[in-house]
Amino acid sequence: MNFTIVTSSSVIAASQSFVHAMKVRYFPDTDTLYIEFRVSDVVETKDLDENTQVDFDRGGSICAITIEHANERADLPHFSFEQVGT
Repeated sequence: MNFTIVTSSSVIAASQSFVHAMKVRYFPDTDTLYIEFRVSDVVETKDLDENTQVDFDRGGSICAITIEHANERADLPHFSFEQVGT
């Protein structure tokens, strides 16, 4: 199961010849959920707990979050997305 979430800002950015889209990916073979907020070089990864890692870029912005054992921790069969505001 792969999810790609495209926000309204992504559509606006696409008209400027580049796309910024948050991507949500689930890997069933390892039960891993990967949420990518931005495409950037990761310079640091911090463990929030033994099953959750957060990747940061050079400026300290969050690039991605990795959640292991995602099916039991994030209730993936009931995944939904709602964009609030514009």
